[in-house]
Amino acid sequence: MRSRPFYSLILIAAACLSRGAHADPQADALLESAFTTISQAKSASGDLEMKLTMDKKKPITFTGHFECLKPNYLRCEAWIHDGSQELSGNDPAIQHLLNVSDGTNYWAADESHPATIVERPVTADGREFGTISHLLWSSFYSSSRTPDIREMLSHVSTTGVTSETWQGDTYRVVTGLNNDAESKPSVKIYVAADNTIRRILLTGDNTSGEFTITNAHINDDVQVSDFVFRLPSYATLVKQSVDAKAFALLQNVEDSFAGVDAFTATIKTTTTSAAQPELESVETSQTKVKALRPIYVNLVTTNTNAASKNKQPIVLACDGTSVWRISYYDDPRYQKATSDSMAGMFDVDVNTDPVHGFFKSCWIESIEENGKTQLFDKGSQTWNGVTYHVIKLKRTSNIDGHSNAQNNALYIGDDNIIRRVITESTADDGFHSTTDSSIVDLDRHATLTPADFAYTPPAGYKEVP
Repeated sequence: MRSRPFYSLILIAAACLSRGAHADPQADALLESAFTTISQAKSASGDLEMKLTMDKKKPITFTGHFECLKPNYLRCEAWIHDGSQELSGNDPAIQHLLNVSDGTNYWAADESHPATIVERPVTADGREFGTISHLLWSSFYSSSRTPDIREMLSHVSTTGVTSETWQGDTYRVVTGLNNDAESKPSVKIYVAADNTIRRILLTGDNTSGEFTITNAHINDDVQVSDFVFRLPSYATLVKQSVDAKAFALLQNVEDSFAGVDAFTATIKTTTTSAAQPELESVETSQTKVKALRPIYVNLVTTNTNAASKNKQPIVLACDGTSVWRISYYDDPRYQKATSDSMAGMFDVDVNTDPVHGFFKSCWIESIEENGKTQLFDKGSQTWNGVTYHVIKLKRTSNIDGHSNAQNNALYIGDDNIIRRVITESTADDGFHSTTDSSIVDLDRHATLTPADFAYTPPAGYKEVP
């Protein structure tokens, strides 16, 4: 669902549910209480409707129904109406949004091929459901982990709490402003008497949206039998090859960082690549990483080739307000952007293996993305005198008509931390590469403060768009 055009607008709305740097204390407490109500519920259901307008084009409207049951049962269906021909033509795969979990398996559309429904195992706590863009109560599944929406701390400023009547009922309404979004949309969040969010209004210069949940029920009598999956007539089913033991290990890997607020690490990487054997090249680098929730990060990669003349490093830095990127060695240019509410999930992701996914669920999501993923348990292997459990993740993709294959070998220690990742990539044009990354040291108990993430680009560097 992340690839759909309206997802960015939904993220803005979701961002408006987070605490900003200048949040109103009363509004902040009300939203926190609403999140707690949903995350502590045993079951939830309701009808949803969303009306989205972007760049003053014809609105996209979709309606649906959802049922949720702890720990990992889900049925969420929605149908798109009106909007552009691209989104709501005669293709039922585009009109119909389907996500179902029966507690054992999870079915969802392939992002690249909506008519393909992918079946794979579901996590024990339903953590992957947080990526369903139209499931506004996704924090229902976050009780065992930090709710994604609370990690989207940003410059969305709540300004107060008022009282309004909507559809005959009285609501407490949180008002706010997203200062980072281009159109600076204002937001109103309606909290019902049962302490659940029922309506979000987003109004901006170029974007607007209304998100509603009606006929809502909390802790009602929802049965496991309600979550039986039935393949739509238009769809093709693809079952992913996922080993159950390896899948459980990946969940443990992600949980190993779930309660960590900050860490530091040094990672060494060797990359061998070539389009032809005689043109093979070897690059080595060292990355110093430090990160602090919710969105502070400093990642500095230095070329360590003995013969290399590249001395200036590649940098990704976020001080909680701004993000700096230096993308190439010895290129005296940098990009700077405002750190918005999505930074903790996307823009400031620590992509350096094997510390992969401090800010979000990465490995589980990579299995979810398409039906061309395989996960294998390779058992125990010894590396540098230490025994690790190794699992392999194989993925294939097709980009612009070219096929690419990627194989990842993940070396997992007894502490459920990935200590080494070997990635082999092959393209149909003959190019191949092998990247071997390993942790030299890791401190999951690092004492860091926001002041540790102050950053200034090197002297003489020029800012570019």
